[in-house]
Amino acid sequence: MSCPWVGASIDGIAHRLELSTRFHGIILYGELLEPEYPSVNVTLSNVTATDVVVKMANMKSFERPWNATGMLGVGLVSSAQHVWPFLGDKVDAVLKYHGMNFENGEANATFEKISQDMKVSWSESMNNVHDFYYKRKTSFTLHNASVCGVSLTKPASSYWSTYIDFQSPCLVLPQEFYNTLLAWAPLQYNTSANITQLKEGTQLTDLPAITFQTGFDSPVFSLSLASLVLANTTSTTPQLCIQKAESIINLVLEHQIVLEEDDIFTKELGGISYVPNMYQSPIVLGAMAVQHLDLYISDYNKQIGFGHINPSIVVLTSKDFIYVVVNTSSKCNVPVTCTGEQQYIKRLNLCKDPDCGQRYYRTLDYTTKTCDVSAIWQWLAFAIITVFVVIEIYVERVKSRLADRILSE
Repeated sequence: MSCPWVGASIDGIAHRLELSTRFHGIILYGELLEPEYPSVNVTLSNVTATDVVVKMANMKSFERPWNATGMLGVGLVSSAQHVWPFLGDKVDAVLKYHGMNFENGEANATFEKISQDMKVSWSESMNNVHDFYYKRKTSFTLHNASVCGVSLTKPASSYWSTYIDFQSPCLVLPQEFYNTLLAWAPLQYNTSANITQLKEGTQLTDLPAITFQTGFDSPVFSLSLASLVLANTTSTTPQLCIQKAESIINLVLEHQIVLEEDDIFTKELGGISYVPNMYQSPIVLGAMAVQHLDLYISDYNKQIGFGHINPSIVVLTSKDFIYVVVNTSSKCNVPVTCTGEQQYIKRLNLCKDPDCGQRYYRTLDYTTKTCDVSAIWQWLAFAIITVFVVIEIYVERVKSRLADRILSE
C-alpha cells in the first residue's frame, strides 16, 4: 500500500505531492545530480503562497508511488521552527484529512482555518525539546487506549506517545500492547508470515474496536479492527494490517534491554532506573489506521486532533481493501478461570502459576495449582522429629538410671 497524495499547482504546473509526516516542507523530483533550492509559487487546495523555498532532488532517490512528482511534508517537529512554508498568510490553517481513495491514491485533504464550528478534540501540544532521547515527530499523547474494556498500555502508563505516519500502512503496537490486544480480541499472530490474522471461526463482524482519547476529559474515539483487514491476501484466513514492534522496556539513558521478568519500575542497577521509554517505542497510526478517524494536524499549535464522528456502520470495498468503520456486535475473548493459587494477569488474560520456590518446603502441585509441602520435606521432617524423640527418650532413660544409682548409694 502506498501513501496518499494531494494535487498542487507549482509555478502554474500541476503536481502530485505525496503526503508525508516525516519532514517539513516541499520536495520536487527532477533529473538532478545535486539538490537545488529554488523559490516557487504554490497553490494547495484553498491556500496560496509565494516565494516558497522548495528542495529539488533526484527522482531516482525516491520510489514515486502513484507517479508522484514530489512530496509535501506536513510533519511536526518538537523544536522551534516556522510553520509550514506553503501556508502563505494562513499560518494558523490546519490539515484536515479524511482518508484516501485506494483506487488512485488521492487524499481527501484540505487546509482550513480553525473555526468555532469545528468539533475537534485536540491533543496536548508537542513540547519544544532538544533532548536527543526525547525527539518527537508528528506525534501526540494517546490516552486510555483499550480493547474490550482492558487497557493496552497499563501497567506501564495510562498514556503513550503515538506517531501519525502516512508512509506506514498499518497500526503498529509495541510488543506488550500487541500481546494485550491478542489476549482479548479474537486474533492470532501468524509467526511464519509475521502478520496478524483472525482466529478460526471468527467473522469480521466479531472484531471489537480500540478506543482512545486525546486527553483525560476528551470524547472517546474508536478504531475498528475490522477497518484494518486486508482483502488482497492469498490466505483463506483474513489478515489484518497490525504489526508488532519492539518491547517498551528500554533503559532511558543507555538504551539497554531489561529482562521481561524484571520489575521495570523499581529495579536499579548502579543507581540507574529502568523505565519504559514511550518515545523510543511509540504506537504508530499508519494510513489504514487513520483512514476513518477524521484527522487534523496543526503545525501552528503543534497539535493532532480528531473530529467527532457519529458512530455508524459503513462498509467500503476496493480491489485491495475491505473496511468496516464501526462494529456494534463485537466479541471478545472469554476471561480464563484460574484454579488453586494461580494469579490472574488481566492484561494477558492468563493465569500465572504460584512461585512455590519463594516458600520453604513447598512445590507446585500441577493438578491443583497449589503450593503443597514437598514429600521429601515431609519425610525429612518426620526423620528429624523421630531423631529428637529418640534422643529425648534416651536422655530421660539416662537421667532415670543416674537418679536410681544416686539413691542406691
